[in-house]
Amino acid sequence: MSLIWRRCFMKGALPLSAFMILIMGYTAWTDASEGIPSAEFFIHESGFSGGVCVVIEGDPDLVTGLGRYERFVVQALYGDKRSVEVLRKSLREKGLYGRVSADLIGDSHRLPYAENLINIFIVPDFDFKSLSRRGPGVGEIYRVLRPLGIAFLGVRSDVEEFKLALEKAGFQEIKTIERFGTWVSARKAWPKEIDEWTHYTHGPDGNSVAQDRVVGPPKHLQWISEPLWLRDHDTDSSVMAVVTARGRLFYIEDKGPIGVVGNHPLPDNWFLVARDAFNGILLWEIPIKRWGWREWKDGWFCRRPWNIPLNIHRRLVATGKRVYVTLGYHAPVSELDAATGKVLRTFEGTEDTREILYCRGRLILTVKRPEGLKLLAIEAESGQKLWEAGPFKGSRMEYAMKVGFKRLDPVLNPVTDGESICLLDGDEIVCLDFNTGRERWRSKPSGEGELWVGSLILHDGTALYAEPEKICSISLDRGRLLWSRPLPNLGWLWFQWKDVFVVDGLVWVWSHDIGRREKGGRGVRVYPLYLDALYPTTGKLVRRVSLGGIFNTIHHHRCYRNRATLRYIIASRRGAEFISLKGEPHVINNWVRGTCHFGMLPANGLLYAPPHPCVCYRKEKLMGFNALAPEIPARYRRGTEGTRLERGPAYGSSPLAEDGDGWWPTFLHDAMRTLCSDEEVPPKVKMAWSVELGEKLSPPVVADGMVFVSEVDRHVVSAFDYRTGKQIWEFTTGGRVRVAPTYWRGFLLFGCADGWIYCLRAGDGKLVWRFRAAPQERRIVAFGQLESAWPVESGVLVQNGLAYAVAGRSSHLDGGLFIYALDPMTGNLIHRRVISGPELTTENVRDNIKPPQGLLADLLEGDGRFIYIRHIRLSPDLQRLAEGGRMRTRGVSTFLDDTYFKRAPWFYGLMTNWGRIVAVRPGKAIFAVRMFKTLKCLDPKNYFTPGQGYTLLSKSPGRVKMEGFWRVKVPIRVRALLVTGDIVWICGPPDAMLPTDPLGTFEGRAKGMLWALSAETGEKLAEYTLERPALFNGMAAVEGKLYIATVDGKLVSMEAAGY
Repeated sequence: MSLIWRRCFMKGALPLSAFMILIMGYTAWTDASEGIPSAEFFIHESGFSGGVCVVIEGDPDLVTGLGRYERFVVQALYGDKRSVEVLRKSLREKGLYGRVSADLIGDSHRLPYAENLINIFIVPDFDFKSLSRRGPGVGEIYRVLRPLGIAFLGVRSDVEEFKLALEKAGFQEIKTIERFGTWVSARKAWPKEIDEWTHYTHGPDGNSVAQDRVVGPPKHLQWISEPLWLRDHDTDSSVMAVVTARGRLFYIEDKGPIGVVGNHPLPDNWFLVARDAFNGILLWEIPIKRWGWREWKDGWFCRRPWNIPLNIHRRLVATGKRVYVTLGYHAPVSELDAATGKVLRTFEGTEDTREILYCRGRLILTVKRPEGLKLLAIEAESGQKLWEAGPFKGSRMEYAMKVGFKRLDPVLNPVTDGESICLLDGDEIVCLDFNTGRERWRSKPSGEGELWVGSLILHDGTALYAEPEKICSISLDRGRLLWSRPLPNLGWLWFQWKDVFVVDGLVWVWSHDIGRREKGGRGVRVYPLYLDALYPTTGKLVRRVSLGGIFNTIHHHRCYRNRATLRYIIASRRGAEFISLKGEPHVINNWVRGTCHFGMLPANGLLYAPPHPCVCYRKEKLMGFNALAPEIPARYRRGTEGTRLERGPAYGSSPLAEDGDGWWPTFLHDAMRTLCSDEEVPPKVKMAWSVELGEKLSPPVVADGMVFVSEVDRHVVSAFDYRTGKQIWEFTTGGRVRVAPTYWRGFLLFGCADGWIYCLRAGDGKLVWRFRAAPQERRIVAFGQLESAWPVESGVLVQNGLAYAVAGRSSHLDGGLFIYALDPMTGNLIHRRVISGPELTTENVRDNIKPPQGLLADLLEGDGRFIYIRHIRLSPDLQRLAEGGRMRTRGVSTFLDDTYFKRAPWFYGLMTNWGRIVAVRPGKAIFAVRMFKTLKCLDPKNYFTPGQGYTLLSKSPGRVKMEGFWRVKVPIRVRALLVTGDIVWICGPPDAMLPTDPLGTFEGRAKGMLWALSAETGEKLAEYTLERPALFNGMAAVEGKLYIATVDGKLVSMEAAGY
């Protein structure tokens, strides 16, 4: 009890009842240890509802308490291994380890995190005058905190001097907290150089330009989250809108199963999702009812980009503390708390709102009424309707191709600068007074017909309007035409009428000077040669930027509009072309792409690239929801650092004899990933044992009498007796182990998301060695957990006495992919290769027709001679060779992609040998499972209906034609397939929609079906029911037994009946 409390009580200043109330409140904010604030105190004071929290040398009870808050990812760093081990053990026992983790601090002066990542940073004992002993300085803490992130620092002395140091470092809201010893809290300022993006077109003025000087060509991954793909290429986008405000990112997403979209009863699963904009941690999500294609058209198919509701992306707007959205296609506008997602109220009379603007505390809404479109102004704080204007006809003209044109609901496309509001009304632009809604003027800037939706901007007393072949400027005071200028007709997918950007007071458009390229007898492809800057009041050309040949390319512009910042026009002809406005080389990034209809978002110093459904540039293009950072400032860069090889207590152990022939020693059975074993598993089996682990598992591997499996999200690798299921040992790592370990002569090798390669002694789980494959300790957030920027997530391949592994995600990010060959017994580095780039700029390319591609990380394969990763072939010493080598299984996506995305199958050698999973008997047969009859896209009849069955087939691996040995329909959504002797085993949930839970089959809530079929004829030999199905590729077979890792976290063994 502090001195002030003792004095108040002893002098009678407080009655006993009041004292008890106060002391109860006091203890709620303190930890069990005297003078340490509780987790509740830090969370409350921070103002965050979720994010990343880091504690340096913190009390274990504090770390555990912080971990109880499920929306926080927590990491504790210590200077000694003993503290790390003790806390890890405690967290595992409490079921928290994984999302809550502990690790070594490493370099005490350098924190192992990316810039702008951490929400809450806690150092209970911070001696800023003894930084060499006490860890990182205030500048380093400032670096890793995200904008508005907060640091809590326990200070020994010289508090005022310390506060001055914090202020000098850039901190704001610096406070002294005396209740728990002496603490200082300080918040990182919001940088002036970055900007939000609160509306579809950045702000209410319609100008799609972020006032951001940090966003640049992507060089680093800040965070990544699911989903890996949009649900389908041929339907409306499953990410409908994205905005960001005050460090939060909001978007509308359909979480229904990927690949299962069509004219069938399976429902969509729409949500409004909120994430931390700087680390991607999920903050909240709320369901949206009655949304999706069924609400606005008759069928699932969408031949891009037409017959999608116009300006559907303008249904979502964010401010600092509030979110405004229609929680249904015909719903009224709701106001949500941005921090929690709580619906605060719904505005009366706003049903069927089509567009939302927020400006100067007012909501400006386009509302559909029987008599036409109305424009409403509502005071956001009180909900009072201020005025109503209309009805107006609006416009439906957004695409040159008018398929389904008459079905589209018109929109007003309103924009405002806080004084005037302009909107489209048929063939006229109408200007209203912002305060009263009274009409000021009408202008008819074009010929006959409706005006074009998408490019109407208010700037500095002018209204800029563009359509495919013209741009004009109109004075806001009287509606007088100031000037008009022709625009190039670049083709209907260029959206060039939307490519009008006001940057630094100039209007930027594509020039009328165009290049031409023949399309092989199929017409001419045109592209702009320059980017022009015009004065907004006169239209005078004042600057011209040469584009070189970056737009001289193939195919079409991406199916969404372009955007800009103060430094770049970010075009999307093929991916993300950064057109410099500052005289720097233009940069081509074909390997990053945004979501259909919406595109990408430059804000918060980052480029947000939501998921896409595209497979061009498949060798290199990113998947998932990515937040990409520009080049790290020079003052923060660092090279390879620290010790690479650490020896464990089992170092020096001798290898065992050669591995057994009948084992399943690695992921997908062998180095060529065939999923085939000569071992016989009879069709008549029974349950031998089941172990409940309770977390997401990796597929199992089986060798030397043991089953090895990773509890992925808990960062644990375990070994079990293969006959009894009894656990033999478990080993805790610093991150996820996504791919099953590789067994080699008594050693167990695996890669980890913490950036290290591990080698354990298989018999007892003792560490032999670990090697840091990541060039340095730098953590980001990936799928809701902290991971290295260079995870080793594609396993370890052992071939000819060397262990091969790859660290990193993309050759384009964070310096590239780092590939190693190590001595498996000692961990010594034998060979190393870095694959980076290629970097394409106007300095090194003349066009963008068929440029070289980079590489995504993926599972390594080996044929006994060469090493393969996706399309690349490497020599044993990691020299890059010409493509070729043996026929092998590959994926359009990666081997770890467990979705059923239509356009991303596996294939064996030839694309005709495709399937979602492919097992191979080299030279004899392949066995494949298919959900679709064909991979053809843009076909309204090519979709899968649950209940129609999946196709299991066998065919010759070298035969080009689709006909094979046999094919059968199976009523199973096959998630795992393997071949043992003459038996094909498949496992998955039933191919059906459960009456009371239609999505349960796809989300792991259905029973599992296990079938045995003849490899010669496809005849069903036996079937079994499991409590839950196997996870993706979650089966292995050894010595007449099946081992199955199920989606509910169980490890199951099936043995021959009567065994």
